[in-house]
Order: sequence, then structure tokens, then C-alpha cells
Amino acid sequence: MALSGSLARLTSTTTKTVPQWKGVTPRWLLKFLPYIQVKAGVYRVNRVTNDPFVTGGHGEGDVISDSFASLCNDPQEYTLSPIEAGLKIHTRVMDLYTDPYDQLQLQAKVLIDAMKEQQEYEVINNPHFGLLAATAKSMTLTTESGPPTPNDMDNLISIVWNQPAFFLAHPKTIARFGHECTKRGVCIGAVEMLGSPFQTWRGIPIVPSNKIQIDNEGNSHVVLMRVGAENMGVAGLQHASVQNEIIPGISIRLTNIDNKNIASYMLTLYHSIVVHTEEALGTMSVKL
Repeated sequence: MALSGSLARLTSTTTKTVPQWKGVTPRWLLKFLPYIQVKAGVYRVNRVTNDPFVTGGHGEGDVISDSFASLCNDPQEYTLSPIEAGLKIHTRVMDLYTDPYDQLQLQAKVLIDAMKEQQEYEVINNPHFGLLAATAKSMTLTTESGPPTPNDMDNLISIVWNQPAFFLAHPKTIARFGHECTKRGVCIGAVEMLGSPFQTWRGIPIVPSNKIQIDNEGNSHVVLMRVGAENMGVAGLQHASVQNEIIPGISIRLTNIDNKNIASYMLTLYHSIVVHTEEALGTMSVKL
């Protein structure tokens, strides 16, 4: 007789993974957006309401008109929006089952992933500040025939022509654009960013996100944006130096321990998005 595998396992150590959640995506949009730290929870955008008057080609002795920057009396303000999740865990579990992983940290990690997925969804679809809602009417267009074609992408570039950073589209929309290019014998470029390949059009990366919805009739959007406060573009807003941070921008607070020794925690993330000038963001309606 020989030692069986089942008996040997009684004295062996099992290598274990942390909890795996299948809903995690790369969340490229959150990674590519620059962020502004908002200390007081509100971000105000002061805009110039008149064009400065500049004289050129004038003769000697001509009168130069005065000019000044007039500010809007009612500037737009962006208030940070919360994303929260509750967590309950028995204190005995946290006391005893800490090797090799901290149970509170493991549970919090899964919730944080879910909160980040919700954050990307809100950045795109929130009816108050999301990209689709924040796009000015003058910066929206529709494809010529339904699915996105090279001509349609060029039309979108024509309205967001000043330093466009990247397109944003659902992976199925990107695939359909690739099919349309193949039918026309047009080659799509590629670039590597953050260790992953991305398709490009006219040198502009096409970033995938499954948070851009496709309805039952196949309607969706392609977004193109300029980014960064220094470029008067699109930027994310987040709370600076939040208390009880577990990771940057996300806090965890113990809210209660009941008479059954079950500890309750609240995880909170505050965020929003700002479009500094309307020509920094354009959207195109497509039908797949």
C-alpha cells in the first residue's frame, strides 16, 4: 500500500486566491481621465462671457478699443456625487481568519471594484453630470447611414478638432466600425497604452467601455473628448484627502457593532465630472 492523495492533502497547505468577481472590467475611462482634487466638495467653473477685442493691421494713431474679460454672474458649479456600499462582517471572522488574507480587506476589495464599475457608469450615463447628458446640442451628430463609418468618425473629429484625446465606445460598436473599415479596404491603426493595445482612427485611440449602453434596437453612442483642466477639456472630480481612506478617494468607516458582534462598515466614494468648455466633448449617435 502507498500513501493516498486524499490523506496527503490533510497535511498539505492549499494555495488560495482572493475572491474573484466576474463583473470587473478594465475601466479604461477612469484610468485615462485626468482628475482634479476638490477640497470643499464643490467645483466652480468661471467662464468668459464676451470675446476680447484685439486690433490688427491698423495704422499709426488709430484708436485701440479697450477690452476686458467679463465673467458669468451665475457660474456653473459641480457638486460631488456619492457612491456608497455597506459591508457587514462578524468580528470573530476578522479576529480568527486572518492568515493569509485580512478578511475585511478582502471583502472591501470586492465592494470597491463594484463601486468603481458604478463610477464609470455614472461618468457616462448620470442624467445630471454624465458625458452623454453634458454634451451640448451643437456638439451632437448622427451617423450618415446607421453603423459608424470612417466618414462618420471624421465628422466627429471635425467638431472636436482641438486636441482630441480619445474616442469612447462600446466594444461591439468598435467591432462594427472595424467591419465597416474592412468593407472599404481601410486600415485601422493601433497603439499601446498602459500595457494594452488599442485601435486608433486618425491617430486617436478608440477606448472601449461596456458602460456605454446599447438599447434593444441597437442604438448607442461614440464619444470624443479633449481632456484636462489646462486644456479646458473634460476632467474627473474627486475628494481630496478623504478621512479613513482605504485607497485614494475611497473611505471606510465603522458604523456599528451590534449585540451579535456583527460589525457594519460604510464605504464611500465622492466623484463627478466637469466639461470646462462645450467644444471639448462631442457625441455621435449610431445604430448597429
